[in-house]
Amino acid sequence: MILFKVRIWGAGDSKLSTALAMALTPEILPDALILTAMVGGVLSVFYLLLGKIKPEKKDRGIPYGIAISSGFYLVILLNSISV
Repeated sequence: MILFKVRIWGAGDSKLSTALAMALTPEILPDALILTAMVGGVLSVFYLLLGKIKPEKKDRGIPYGIAISSGFYLVILLNSISV
């Protein structure tokens, strides 16, 4: 709630993370969070480069739902393949 109030974490992001976390077992949840952070880092670098190319789009924020979805779905996919 604090991250939402200071405009770092959107309310939709927390709902998406919670819904996807319920689909995972506790053993693979840390993997999903780490992979989400890694995808978010790549997304952040992309947006930093985009801000250098097009400075007028610099202050829009990053749609972190892309990173959350990608991280969780990759873990679900990899876990279902390895079983």
